[in-house]
Amino acid sequence: MNYYGSIKSLMVALPTACALGFATVAGAQQSVSTGVGVIEEVVVTARKRSENLQEIPDSVTVFGETAIERAGIDNMSDFAALTPNFSAYGNFRPNLTNISIRGFTSTQLGEPPVAFVVDGITVPNLEFMNQGLIDIQQIEVIRGPQGALYGKNAIGGVINITTRAPSDDTEFAVRGALGSGSDARLSASVSGSLADNAVYRLAAFYRSFDGLIEDTFNGETSDFVDEAGVQGLLGFELSDRTYIDFRARYSSGDYGLGYYENVDFDTLSDKSVTPAHNVLPNDENTLSNVSAKLEHEADAGSLMVVAGYNKSTDDNFLDSDFSALPPDYDNFFFTGGQHSLIEDAATTLEARFTSPSDSAFRWLVGAYYQDRERLNDFDIYDDLVGTVVRDRPSFADEFVLEIVRDRQESNAFALFGQANYDMSDVLELTLALRYDEEERQGVDPRDPDSFASRTFDELQPKVSLAWQATERFLAYATTARGFRSGGFNEVAPTVIRAFEAETSDTTEIGFKSTLAEGVLSLNAAFFNTSQDNAQFTRFNPDTFSLEQLSIAAVDISGFEFEGWWSPTESVDVQLGYGSIDNEITDFNSDDYIFPPEGIVGNSMPRVADWNANLSVTWTAPLGGAMDFVTRVSGNWLGKRHFDLENLMVDDNAAYLNLSLGIEADAWTVQLRGTNLADRLEPEDAFYGIASTLARFRNTPRQVMAEFTYRLQ
Repeated sequence: MNYYGSIKSLMVALPTACALGFATVAGAQQSVSTGVGVIEEVVVTARKRSENLQEIPDSVTVFGETAIERAGIDNMSDFAALTPNFSAYGNFRPNLTNISIRGFTSTQLGEPPVAFVVDGITVPNLEFMNQGLIDIQQIEVIRGPQGALYGKNAIGGVINITTRAPSDDTEFAVRGALGSGSDARLSASVSGSLADNAVYRLAAFYRSFDGLIEDTFNGETSDFVDEAGVQGLLGFELSDRTYIDFRARYSSGDYGLGYYENVDFDTLSDKSVTPAHNVLPNDENTLSNVSAKLEHEADAGSLMVVAGYNKSTDDNFLDSDFSALPPDYDNFFFTGGQHSLIEDAATTLEARFTSPSDSAFRWLVGAYYQDRERLNDFDIYDDLVGTVVRDRPSFADEFVLEIVRDRQESNAFALFGQANYDMSDVLELTLALRYDEEERQGVDPRDPDSFASRTFDELQPKVSLAWQATERFLAYATTARGFRSGGFNEVAPTVIRAFEAETSDTTEIGFKSTLAEGVLSLNAAFFNTSQDNAQFTRFNPDTFSLEQLSIAAVDISGFEFEGWWSPTESVDVQLGYGSIDNEITDFNSDDYIFPPEGIVGNSMPRVADWNANLSVTWTAPLGGAMDFVTRVSGNWLGKRHFDLENLMVDDNAAYLNLSLGIEADAWTVQLRGTNLADRLEPEDAFYGIASTLARFRNTPRQVMAEFTYRLQ
């Protein structure tokens, strides 16, 4: 189905959504549950203006400050587990998360399938997506293609992060935690005014973690963490209508990585298999960004200009064959280490003008620019000594083989706009359009003839029709196009140099409702997507490098449901469910030197057939303005494949979490347990060397005690 065919589908979809909604509905206003008996209104900025969550025709899951604290949300994986059709898996580098959202997956050589926006700045690469979440006010996960407003890479959706705003009065908060694996965490924030027209906010964090996954050969833990970071904001009210702020963040850390285990098809989920490496892992990672934002209110609307610079550096060293076996060149086993250095820097600028929200016709227009450079060096160190425990310094004089020397640059710009028109008191039409153009260049400096340059561009329209049938029920239908830039593979003799841009056309129908005098809310959506040139990264054992493939055509259909129920002031229930049916319908094997075999009819890797989450929170007054809070939650994942051939499969995954705490006005004490059943679930797997599979496992069971104090 192409985009223009989707418009015809939209014209018949809205009545279908209404019929589905009225079969279950009779409600009031909407939002997420707060555990106080009535579901409060939630304001989101998914469409780049402040709106009621239940009045916009998009599937959005929102986490406010209370939900973030009670659920123990510290990173992307934590809130992905609570979102329908969204998963975030670990892999060999701790700051490189595999994402799956509505059938779209992340790639290591291309771009992520979501736009990740922090306070209006779209981060340039995956490295910034798994940074520790501190001092966060709200998280919005917007599902479905959002390219019409957010541009390239929002093909699967948007993650919109809002940090806490500075305050005129002095505020202070500190959080400390101790957990299994000698996990010690500390974070603090302070905010206040510097003058009548100036405010500030500072936050910092530190974590020291010995790890929970022991390497049975070298005797060390593989998943250790030692990191720290700081972020700050200075804001100035230049006039009653003009505000400007300056923000900066820096973090650095040493991490364990690459704790893959060599398994086979029968032991892919076998808990008895543990890492056994003769090379000690180490990942040194730094992230930094600075930005400035100008906001000006005029009678005709508001102007916002945001500029930012982001830089990431990742320098890691780990085992090459994920084993401690002696050299066996007939089977391509060798005791050695692999080193990777990746640097990524980007400058971004966005400006937009937004009309007032109090008229029947509302609009915004904007422009975007990004300049980006990326360096990737990959080497192999061959250790002929044998099964001896080695670390990075001990390989200083060993033989080194330069596998990858990759330099890439890109320049991108975009123009976008959106118009919302209230056709009547209950019917809203939304039209949005964005044009993205990106010029990419790549070269291996060892071979000037490897220079390649291409320009990728796309128009990304979106049309939505929303019917506010009653104050308590919204039905909507949307059709939209998504776009993800193509690019260049690392230079290797048996790898095709370029991979194509990815596009998608999606039609979605859904409803949002609130029932039973505001204590029950139900939202649901159905969607169908035609995906062209779906991107997937695989390990190429012939070149010992990564290779980006473009899958010609994939059909995706899915369903999502979310419910919030607060039957009393003491009980809060939240439920989410998503299902995905995706099928590879076409693949041009002539485009690849070593094409995968027999993949037409298979499903795309790392896409779970379904996922679900359920949490129950019970609050009991203790007196003295204190409450005892208990939260029980479960997360489930359906069947996932890890390869295009669909031979590596994990049938299901299940996690049980529990927290017990006491909450007061100024402080909170909490005892939290995650993955209490200590289930081992593979999060990543690929074909390794010597006819083995390499498996990356999830985090084991962990118990943690936390204390938070707030002064405001």
